[in-house]
Amino acid sequence: PPGPVIGMIWAALFSLMTAATIILAQRSWSHLAVRRSMALHLSQLTLNVGWSACFFTLQEPALALAEIMVLIAVVGLTIRSFAKISRLAAGLLIPYLAWLCFAAYLNATIVKMNS
Repeated sequence: PPGPVIGMIWAALFSLMTAATIILAQRSWSHLAVRRSMALHLSQLTLNVGWSACFFTLQEPALALAEIMVLIAVVGLTIRSFAKISRLAAGLLIPYLAWLCFAAYLNATIVKMNS
């Protein structure tokens, strides 16, 4: 997709992720499930930055593809973990997961073209 469209999509996705984070942050941090959910959320955000580094900075689409597959799995685990606390928070992450799956498809296409 064109750069401006990607920017708008990411703005929307980060807004949804922020809303989900706020919903969970309003829960009692004394609950282990909340702390675990937030740890997963932080992990997926870190992996997201890692994908950008692999794809754009290192220009290694195959490595980026491996990274995004791990990212998709962690986001899935995050959604499942959030759902135990707030179905709304979990639902807010579903568009992000869908976008990641689309990005993985595009990434895989690039890897295939380069091989």
